[in-house]
Amino acid sequence: KQQEKIQKSIRIIIENVFARIKRFSITSNTLRYKFKQGTFHIEHVFKRHHMVWCTVAFLINCYSEIR
Repeated sequence: KQQEKIQKSIRIIIENVFARIKRFSITSNTLRYKFKQGTFHIEHVFKRHHMVWCTVAFLINCYSEIR
């Protein structure tokens, strides 16, 4: 029972973090990225997607520490 209580509290924290992240419209909308003709590289898309999520996570962390 104690283990379930710990897991529940951790799950709530994680869900709250995701809720904060989704407040940023760039993370809640579909990623749309335009390429020049013939220059589509999936690695570039993943790199851009990763940069967006890291930037938002950084901002969330900074804001959380200030509060």
